[in-house]
Amino acid sequence: MSGAAQSALMAWCLRLWMVFGIALFATGVALAPAQAAGRVALVIGNSKYQNVRGLAQPGNDADDVAAELRRLGFDVVEGTDLKRDDFLLLVSDFRSKIKSERAEDVVFYYSGHAFNMFGLNQLVPVNARLDSRDQIQLETIRLNDIISQIQVNDTQKTVFLLDACRETPLPESLRSDDVGGGLAQIETNNATASALLIFATLPNQTTAEGQGRNSPFTQALLKHMGTKAKNIDAIFPRVRKDVIAATDGKQKPFKQGSPPELFFFNPGQGQQQVADQTPDPAPTTPETPVNPPAAGESVLDPVEADGGDVIQGTETPDPHQPAAETPAVSDGAFQDCDAQCPVMVKIGGGRFKMGNGAGDAAQKPVHDVTLSGFALG
Repeated sequence: MSGAAQSALMAWCLRLWMVFGIALFATGVALAPAQAAGRVALVIGNSKYQNVRGLAQPGNDADDVAAELRRLGFDVVEGTDLKRDDFLLLVSDFRSKIKSERAEDVVFYYSGHAFNMFGLNQLVPVNARLDSRDQIQLETIRLNDIISQIQVNDTQKTVFLLDACRETPLPESLRSDDVGGGLAQIETNNATASALLIFATLPNQTTAEGQGRNSPFTQALLKHMGTKAKNIDAIFPRVRKDVIAATDGKQKPFKQGSPPELFFFNPGQGQQQVADQTPDPAPTTPETPVNPPAAGESVLDPVEADGGDVIQGTETPDPHQPAAETPAVSDGAFQDCDAQCPVMVKIGGGRFKMGNGAGDAAQKPVHDVTLSGFALG
């Protein structure tokens, strides 16, 4: 056989092997152990403020969320009662960790004082004085800057959990229509477009601290975060329902944006994990619109909608129609909402070599190909 014929045969065999290998990979049969995707979290709780009113729960909130994330397999960086310089340094170190661990699942959790100033959210370190409007931006940390630091690439799945809507720490003399309590919706940009932000309550609203060890939002989050094989879009309605019930409707968690792929706090034990078949709470509320209202308009709170109205494409079920049967869910499969959703199978990501250094020019160079995890249904 000539050298050219041998090269052609080798190239054909390599193509066949690659097609076969990708098919096995997609069906969950591993040709070689895939490198585990990094799962990292930064958890911060500020309670012991030096110059403004202290808070009882953020330290507990951060400790408990950090412990739960560690249990779920996250590499957690935790900080409590951080001064501004320490806060910024921790965020910078966390960015380096995301890069070094090539993290795909990223969580940022903050519990403590915060407020919005001209539509921009400011997180409050424990040494902030907040006695001069000219110094506010030098004493606080802008949430948008943290998002830009943490959102290293567009493919990572990043979730920001913000339990920071307590009564404003600002003195009356510094408050105005443009500066005050609650957090504002985030303006969409390249950094925020591929992230999911979950706020403890609706935009520009504040909450009172609860009476227990944890805030109502964090307590509900801890209750549902470990649910097996439920992605965050399925967990959030449960959290929201519990917070609304615990606060007599005064506090209504809100989410904005979406990560590029399904995000799981607890994906289960690979493809062998039996999905949690507990049905999600009935969708009594469609999500609040992501886009802010126009001037003079109010944000429609979907909780208060009733009757047979169609809101954001969600129609009130006809009580005379028979309920849909719940299909059987096999091992390794899940449903991320009710029985009307398709049965999904989560396929893990990994990396493999592609190309042939000895083949024709179209096969060169040999290079790494990365496939992110996805769900198929």
